[in-house]
Amino acid sequence: MLPPPPSERTPAIDTGISRPIAGRWSVRAFDVSKTVDAADVRALVDAARTAPSAYNLQPWRLCVTGRGTPEFASVLSALADYNAAWAWRAALLVVGIARDEKTDGTPCPWADYDLGQATALLTVEANARGLGVCQMAGLDVAALTELVSCVPGERVAIVSAVGHPASDVDLPVDALAIQERARRRRSRGEAASIVLASP
Repeated sequence: MLPPPPSERTPAIDTGISRPIAGRWSVRAFDVSKTVDAADVRALVDAARTAPSAYNLQPWRLCVTGRGTPEFASVLSALADYNAAWAWRAALLVVGIARDEKTDGTPCPWADYDLGQATALLTVEANARGLGVCQMAGLDVAALTELVSCVPGERVAIVSAVGHPASDVDLPVDALAIQERARRRRSRGEAASIVLASP
């Protein structure tokens, strides 16, 4: 299970939701001495594969790169500086690619939604295995598009850093400030309107 952040940075959730979800937080400090086992990588991909999608089109794919490979270095170089400053410590950088067209060439407007569900399930599975994840949108889309060989209709949408959590002390100052800020969640009333029949 993912180690919890300090209590002052943990949002208060007053229902008994499952631990991998309740304990999720965006990890930016990773242990550079550790890698992610191949079996765990396969499990993360398989968790993403279970995500629901409209018409079961699954309009997305992932490009998983491991630290120490040229592909990882290329993905890292395409991240915004403020992300690259800490993301180099991650064991994996996972590029999420959305497919905006169906196989018949017509638009697939829900591709980002479906990729988001796949990424969320990957994140929950990672947390259950003691791994931290941080999802990033600050990236050079053009560079990554070439790197992951996007075909017409595909689009790079996100990169996720994955690895074993470490102490925050090694983080750059800007990343440490983000890591230490409180994680307030909207109240249930702010997040949803709930209408139920009386028992």
